[in-house]
Amino acid sequence: MSTGESSPAGNKPSRISSIDQLRGYTILGMILVNYLSHFKGLPWALSHHREGFSYADTIAPSFLFIVGIGFNLSFNRKVLNRGLGAARREASNGISSSH
Repeated sequence: MSTGESSPAGNKPSRISSIDQLRGYTILGMILVNYLSHFKGLPWALSHHREGFSYADTIAPSFLFIVGIGFNLSFNRKVLNRGLGAARREASNGISSSH
């Protein structure tokens, strides 16, 4: 299954394959851009620049987009399962305990 529906084997929701694919693409991009940035003669698209927008400049926004999508899906699932108040408490506890 490639949607957020429950699997027949249990109540655990299945993963959304397109988000997993984008996450993998982004992690590969992070490794590629960060590792190759140490070499001279790199193509323009794989380097950060002060002017222009290259492939390397798309990696961080992609990562933040995936984090936002994951948080939203997780939060909405908790709202359905536990209620809005419990979901908000759990989200705020996760934020405050990370510092």
